[in-house]
Amino acid sequence: MLTSHSVNLTGLTSNTLYHFRVKSKDAANNEAISGDYTFTTLEIPGSLNWTQTSNPLNSANTERAQAIAVDSTGIYVAGSDKSAGAGRWRVEKRNVSDGSIVWTITSDPHSTCNDISYAIAVDSTGIYVAGQANAAGACGYYRWRVEKRSLTDGSLITSFGTNGIVDGVASGSDARSATAIAVDSTGIYVAGYDAVPGNYQWRIEKLNPTNGSSIWVQTSNPSSQTAEYAYAIVVDSTGFYVAGSDLSLGSSNAQWRVEKRNLTDGNLITSFGTNGVATSNPSSSSDVSYTITVDSTGFYVAGYDSSPGNYQWRVEKRSLTDGSQIWVQTSNPSSQNDLAYAIAVDSTGIYVAGSDRTVGSSNLQWRVEKRSLITGVLIYGVTSNPSSTNDEALAITVDSSAIYAAGYDNVPGNEQWRIEKRAKGMADTSAPLISGVAAKNITFDSAAIVWNTDETANSQVDYGLTTSYGTTFSYTSTYGTFHVSILNGLSPNTTYNFRVKSKDPNNNEATSGNYTFTTSATTLGTIGDRLGTNGVYAWSEGSIYGVSTTPVACKKGTTYAGTAGDPYPSVTNINAGRAHSLAIKTTGKVEAWGSNSWGKLGTGAGGAAYTSISTLMSNTIALAAGYDNSLAVKSDGTVWAWGANSAGQLGIGTSDNNTHITPVQVLGPGGVGYLTGATAVAVSYFSSAASYSNATSFALKSDGTVWVWGYGYSTTPVQLSQGVLSDIVAISAKTSGLTLALKSDGTVWTWGTYPVQVQDSSGTGYLNDVIAISASGNHSLALKSDGTVWAWGTNTYGQLGDGTTTARTLPVQVSGLSSVKAISAGFVSYFHSLALKSDGTVWAWGQNNYGQLGNGTTDSSAHSTPAQVPGLSGISVIAAGDANSFALEQSGNVVWAWGFNNNGEANYSGGPLGDGTTINRSSPVQVSGIYSGVSWTDIPCPANTKHLFKTMAPQPGLLAFVNAGGSSALVYLYRSTDDGQNWTLEHTGGDQVNIPQRNIITQVGDQIYAYCGKNPSGYNQICRSSDDGQTWTQSVTPITGSFCSLYAHTNVVLVGTCFGSGGPVGKITLSADFGSTWPEVYWMGSNSQSEVGNMYGFEYVESGAGDVISPTFGYIAFDGSTRKIWKRVTRYTYPTCTNTSTGTNRLSKGAAGCPPAAAQLCGTYSTDANCEFMVAWKDIAATFPFTATFGSMSVFYGNDIPAPSPTDILYAVVQDSVSPYIAKVIKSTDYGSTWTLHFDTGVAGQQPGRIAKLLNEAKLLFTLYNNSVYKISP
Repeated sequence: MLTSHSVNLTGLTSNTLYHFRVKSKDAANNEAISGDYTFTTLEIPGSLNWTQTSNPLNSANTERAQAIAVDSTGIYVAGSDKSAGAGRWRVEKRNVSDGSIVWTITSDPHSTCNDISYAIAVDSTGIYVAGQANAAGACGYYRWRVEKRSLTDGSLITSFGTNGIVDGVASGSDARSATAIAVDSTGIYVAGYDAVPGNYQWRIEKLNPTNGSSIWVQTSNPSSQTAEYAYAIVVDSTGFYVAGSDLSLGSSNAQWRVEKRNLTDGNLITSFGTNGVATSNPSSSSDVSYTITVDSTGFYVAGYDSSPGNYQWRVEKRSLTDGSQIWVQTSNPSSQNDLAYAIAVDSTGIYVAGSDRTVGSSNLQWRVEKRSLITGVLIYGVTSNPSSTNDEALAITVDSSAIYAAGYDNVPGNEQWRIEKRAKGMADTSAPLISGVAAKNITFDSAAIVWNTDETANSQVDYGLTTSYGTTFSYTSTYGTFHVSILNGLSPNTTYNFRVKSKDPNNNEATSGNYTFTTSATTLGTIGDRLGTNGVYAWSEGSIYGVSTTPVACKKGTTYAGTAGDPYPSVTNINAGRAHSLAIKTTGKVEAWGSNSWGKLGTGAGGAAYTSISTLMSNTIALAAGYDNSLAVKSDGTVWAWGANSAGQLGIGTSDNNTHITPVQVLGPGGVGYLTGATAVAVSYFSSAASYSNATSFALKSDGTVWVWGYGYSTTPVQLSQGVLSDIVAISAKTSGLTLALKSDGTVWTWGTYPVQVQDSSGTGYLNDVIAISASGNHSLALKSDGTVWAWGTNTYGQLGDGTTTARTLPVQVSGLSSVKAISAGFVSYFHSLALKSDGTVWAWGQNNYGQLGNGTTDSSAHSTPAQVPGLSGISVIAAGDANSFALEQSGNVVWAWGFNNNGEANYSGGPLGDGTTINRSSPVQVSGIYSGVSWTDIPCPANTKHLFKTMAPQPGLLAFVNAGGSSALVYLYRSTDDGQNWTLEHTGGDQVNIPQRNIITQVGDQIYAYCGKNPSGYNQICRSSDDGQTWTQSVTPITGSFCSLYAHTNVVLVGTCFGSGGPVGKITLSADFGSTWPEVYWMGSNSQSEVGNMYGFEYVESGAGDVISPTFGYIAFDGSTRKIWKRVTRYTYPTCTNTSTGTNRLSKGAAGCPPAAAQLCGTYSTDANCEFMVAWKDIAATFPFTATFGSMSVFYGNDIPAPSPTDILYAVVQDSVSPYIAKVIKSTDYGSTWTLHFDTGVAGQQPGRIAKLLNEAKLLFTLYNNSVYKISP
């Protein structure tokens, strides 16, 4: 039992009156029955209310209704009538309710010639009809004619002109025709043409609405060419607007032309457009504006353009003030010749009428569209084809309740008048309903966002690391019910927040909730040494404070041939071209291998395989490998190209046969600046000369436009098919001029010369819901949101995957494939296809002559159904190349390749498979050299090695600091130049390198800092080498105390001291002159003497919360004895502070003019003035993940672990002193305040000693423990 009730009635008929009543019973079964109520269902927008025809002659002659107008009393239609033989004017008034005739009037100015009425307008005083009448005695010499007629019966109003007629004069070649008319309270405006100058020119007249007298006449002769016509006119309170054709660009290049003129004198309003004229020339061939209307927000022009190679509908909205374009929309229903003839507007939309040929090239049908005032997007379109031959809508008007269209049909076998009334539809005020939001095809660096709306709408995606998002795609101009947006340039192993938005054509907006997805994770392994190319090195110590550990060991971690600044070998994407291959790394660097003909590897030289290309190619987000050239997009949206340029495919403003062996930046349109805003690129190979190829290059910009350069186009980028290829989210091209584009509404477009939409399998609709595309030379693939794959094109080797070898001109579904997340079609002249399923397996079909299907065989048979590639799993990216195939594992560390591997070219030392051979492979092999694969091997090293690291020129190699053992613990310096196989003593213990307790060495840039013993006075020294350890320079100022740690960052060097001969204190000494002098000593601690124990390490942090010296500069110090962490904080100056505290070199606290007693500050000075340079350190109240008693063997070791930026993660090595004494790594993300367990060696029951070293090469952490190497990923 309820007190509120509702029932949804379904299955009702539109535009129908229904009666209803309601009943209710209470718990006692007492029934109540309401009275009778009614409601009327809405009309279906665009639905037909009634149709009326007129066939005056009822013969094969042409009779057309040319114009229509409406007022509260009826509908007025004007056109031609041949019932008297020759053509004459005809005007009809019809009932609004049913279209029945109220009255009919004809006018026959020249009884033996064709006279036609072209235009009609109405006001409260009468009807105005305009057209042409033949000159007396001279058929074919037209004169203007305007008639004013009665609203009541259609009779001429004799007070207007001469007996209701204003007749122009025509004689000889002065042919005149009035084609348009408009009226306001001040006059009648008539537009058309005359032939006064010897060619047809625009002619506009203003007449008095009462008597028809001329107020003014204006003409416009833009080009003095043969034929320029004013077709339409409209008026508002600020002026009147005339639309028509203009040949000023050439006799075969008609352009749209709109003039705005003064109401008073007809002069051009020069602030509008260019001196009163706005033009549009989309196709540079034949474009004509036929009709115009206006409201308070702009004026609307309709006609046709020829940009597709055929006539298509074109509608523009422009500014009333300056004529600038607000939006443009095109409609090409049949891809033949479709014409928009008429336009009308009301508060809910604009209405366009014309014809299309979708039912056949020789069968015109009526077409009426309603479009949004705000965007011009189609709200609905309806067609009418009563005769199945030629029927056209030539005029349209609208009132508060309906649309009225007039034209002709051929139902009787001849052209007759036709008038239709159609439902307008109510104004839409509700937002679209968003559903099915999902992130699909997620890779290391990209994702496809898809969703649906319950009505036609556009799309936008906001995404970022938080729910504040930060990156927003602009709203598309393409509307549909399925939406896809491709996000590129993402970071691996990162969680993104996103939301989607959609607006319907009336700007009603819907916004989804927040969603998340996580990109694929790369397993960040070891790296090539940043200072060399041979590997990463680790070592263990033989003895620490008398505790026996694993015997000394040195190990080499072999990786790829790395380059300086390229620390991550993990791969995020791959792309296969003609005999060469490209890969993007997690750093955005590009690797290229295979054939280097025409320099397409971009290495700066010929013949090198597995070589990282020029350092210009950092921050790369997209690649395209072509036949003899390559393209890349950087994260800043710029495009770079290298290789052959025979057809201008590099986009540098020239075409030449030179080899461009390093990347060059693609210029901007017209060669001005550079192309920017790109998100993806593609290359299409056309033909090959004896020594080079012709290719076309494409770039997709973030605004959804496609730009092209090279073969068949300019040597600098030009926008492709403006107005058609908009809101593109993906492009694909490989060869033979076949290019695909995916729009944000999930439709696919393809082109050779002009884009056409790919149809569906029935041929009656269009392929939709597509989220990925791939073009080959002769076949195409499309992946739909439901995980199915569709294919079309040639099928000689079964590359369409439909179980046949039959070529298909319409898409067919690939057999047996579901849950697919990626597709790739083969390159150039070999025909195979790949698919990646969501379970990480790879499937292949088509040609297999080089083993490109990866099934362990090679043959010439057709493989027409997909088969799984054996041995592959966990794959995240696929690429089909030139008879070869590639697959990237989800870790990013392994790339598999199979198929073709040698084409016999010169300058060709390695095959495109990248396995170091030129042997074709019928099963997957690993690409050797671009991925992370740690292979640790033992190398010889001197006994008791304390520190091992790579050095640079002029003496490259390895340096090892060796502890001789014993109480004096002399240290020797050895060098190896053969990868650690042999060692040479360079400095003898006691010479300059005397490290009695700990290895203390650090390196920044080309400077090496080390503890180098005591000077003759017994003070400890820091020495520095700038030549890879060959010579050493001692610091000027000695340092007291035993050293625990040494750290260098830019020009700042810090030393931490321990308990020892220098006294029971811990302190930090800082040098700002590269270690030459050490003027500042900072005492640490919170006891009465500000003393602590061992200062075991430092950490430089990029930034941090709280009181660092500046937002981008600060240090963390680790105290292993008191288990405290110290932060360097704000510089204080206390010039009036005096020394009143007990002890030597102590800063007064709490005294007048001094820091507060609780400040926990420390400093050094020899006089009060030195306080100005004091740097303060603050004790961080740190918390730890487990309880440990920190002793001399279990320390924070911050010395070699710089914090990764921008997250500023701190790592430290500690040892749990509780049995079984497991060594651990802890991590802090809040600058040392809170620490969590990050890595546990897991080795129990052994005395681990101190972990020898924690290596960090570009934020990858390693530790060598118990002769095993442990990797610690951030």
